[in-house]
Amino acid sequence: MEYIEFSNLKQYKDKEYSYVNAYMIDDAIFFIEPNFYTQLVYFKEYYKDKYNDLINAILDTARKQYREFDTDKEAALYFKTCDYPQIMFCIRNGKNVREAIWNIVKRNITT
Repeated sequence: MEYIEFSNLKQYKDKEYSYVNAYMIDDAIFFIEPNFYTQLVYFKEYYKDKYNDLINAILDTARKQYREFDTDKEAALYFKTCDYPQIMFCIRNGKNVREAIWNIVKRNITT
């Protein structure tokens, strides 16, 4: 399934994560898993005026911040300097990022 928000990016095929859409942005690869995309659609329905800001924040974070490291210690030291370290840790540990992102979104909506 193609996600129209990311259709301007080159798709990346990852055999290990074939159920997830992956995209290239600059020299980085980022993944949009189906449950996360479902939450994006939900967000778009209820917060249309903030949707483009959310998409831009996702792309900006993917472009600027996520990196792979050889050790957890190196990753932790770097992720703590990022805007959304909780998301970076979820990605590194292969955990679902949906709840972490939704908590950030809720916090930003109420401010």
